[in-house]
Amino acid sequence: MCESTAYLVKGKRKEEFMKDVARIEVRKGSFLLRDILGDTKELKKAVLKEINLMGHEIVFEAVG
Repeated sequence: MCESTAYLVKGKRKEEFMKDVARIEVRKGSFLLRDILGDTKELKKAVLKEINLMGHEIVFEAVG
């Protein structure tokens, strides 16, 4: 499988935000993450920091 885990970095902490992410939709001011079952989570006030395809990690950083 090629799903990834999304993490949110807040200061020095790296927290798991969502598992099994299969799709990310870039929206105005936010990201909409969708997993393999179709469940979604919206991430606001964050920027994309890193996508590690080999490690199956997507890292966002909180802003503001």
